[in-house]
Amino acid sequence: MPIQNLAPGTTLKFPLSLKFQCKNPAGNGEVSSGAEPIAVTIVDGSTTAEQIDFVPHAPGGINYIQSDGDVLSGMFTGCVMSAYQVAGKRRVAHVHTGTDAGADRCNKATMKALLNGASHRPLVSFKPYEDADNTKYVDICMKTALGPKGCAVFGLVTADQSCYAIFTQAMGTHEYKIVHVVDKSAQNYQFG
Repeated sequence: MPIQNLAPGTTLKFPLSLKFQCKNPAGNGEVSSGAEPIAVTIVDGSTTAEQIDFVPHAPGGINYIQSDGDVLSGMFTGCVMSAYQVAGKRRVAHVHTGTDAGADRCNKATMKALLNGASHRPLVSFKPYEDADNTKYVDICMKTALGPKGCAVFGLVTADQSCYAIFTQAMGTHEYKIVHVVDKSAQNYQFG
């Protein structure tokens, strides 16, 4: 999905069958659950469909898709998006980093161990939503009757490892209008 197609004012329509959050059968650690290629309809004066790989959030886990292309994930409120290689194959993951799924379900230490181990090679990691982004988030929420559910933050890792946060206003259950696109390529996250 070319980043130039993701400008403010553009609407993203996801397939109604898409689950933004999926069950995590593995607990802490890596899982590939519900991650799949999807077609996103982009409305920006004209309507086009773009193919992209999508990784849903798996609470308490490191949910990944094996992909050499652009990968989109969401919704982010503090998790990390990470690209890395295992056996020469690129994986892009939505890494759960909070305690909201349980006190022992944060994956910062697990991901750090994986990326420092012999089997995984880190490429890039970033936080699509950070505390510094709170003003953007609140401004979007204030412009919708949905309140805190009015803003949805997506993360995008392109095939060349560029990283973007996409702040959107919810227009429906699977329809989002882009408000801000933030290049976070220079903000590499270090798991600690």
